[in-house]
Amino acid sequence: GGDVHPQVNCKRSPDCELDEGSKKRTKKIDRKTCLEESLLQLSQTSPLFPSVDLEQRRKTAWVWFQRLLLQEFQSEFSSSPEDHVQLFGSWVCNMWVASSDFDVNIFTECRIPKVFLRLKHALLAQEPTSAVDIVASARVPVMKIKARGFNFDVTHEFGNDNLVVKHHAQVREWAQRWAEDESICLCIRIIKLWAGANKVHSATSSTLNSMGYLVMLLSVVGRCTREARASHNTIQEAADQDKMTRAVQKAVIYLGRFFADYATLGVGRHVITAPDSAVQSEGTELDILRLSREVGSSDGTGKGTSLFIQDPFIPEVNLGRFVDRSSLKRLRLALSRADSILNAQEPAPERGGSDSEERWSTVWQQLLTPR
Repeated sequence: GGDVHPQVNCKRSPDCELDEGSKKRTKKIDRKTCLEESLLQLSQTSPLFPSVDLEQRRKTAWVWFQRLLLQEFQSEFSSSPEDHVQLFGSWVCNMWVASSDFDVNIFTECRIPKVFLRLKHALLAQEPTSAVDIVASARVPVMKIKARGFNFDVTHEFGNDNLVVKHHAQVREWAQRWAEDESICLCIRIIKLWAGANKVHSATSSTLNSMGYLVMLLSVVGRCTREARASHNTIQEAADQDKMTRAVQKAVIYLGRFFADYATLGVGRHVITAPDSAVQSEGTELDILRLSREVGSSDGTGKGTSLFIQDPFIPEVNLGRFVDRSSLKRLRLALSRADSILNAQEPAPERGGSDSEERWSTVWQQLLTPR
């Protein structure tokens, strides 16, 4: 319970303006500094974000779950256990939040009959209070587990040269390279929390998963980088600034652009790609042709929208393929609302509050409040 965002005392700009009524000098509210300081404090104190304690508890839970898998499927594992139990997703890429699942793939040379039922029996023998849901009808069958305070999504892939396993490895290595930039990690955490609060965070809600949002974010980062180079307007870094302070400065810029640029998501007809994608768009005309060809009214192809978010490695995969016309309107409304909160020149007053400095310090809280 309680606020996810602590109150902070924001610094004020040295610039002053003259109050004509009283002839007294009053200091301007430094919007940028308030956003940076409140984002830094949020990331360091909110229970929604990673912490040393939570990281250790996750590691302990993962060791237990890995051991459970190795015990149950030892006879099916022909080589090193690490080759057969693969972790992918946000945690292994350092883009996780407190509510993030463990994304686990069991990989074997041959199909394991009744793999999920076997795992369910082994799990309940150790943890009788665990919750298990087997989604066998999904495009990729998955076993959803709640145990020891964490969620595990388990899939099973088999066969030599398995394309899904190869794709997991490609995405993991690609995301880990981006995660070396702490500003990217901070941005995607805010976006994941915002998406969860607005219920626009999964294919099951006909919206986007974390991969789709990451590509959208990186597309924005690419634009910001190109514009900064063209104008020779890079972030000025003080000699005594630490790494996290610099990351927060960039994150505020990137997040402002993210919500501003995508407030009209799906209106334009172009493919959204990451700047280092192995699959690049080939120009506006070809993009339009591609959208016309790939986006239709059937399931899994965009459901009649013009939204195409390019998977970085597989040309035919649209990460926005589960978004339909109705959910696109809902997604666009959530993005537009976030843009009005984060990029407003003057934040909306809270009930009973009037001080602009205090209101700026609650912007992130407003952004992440469940709706």
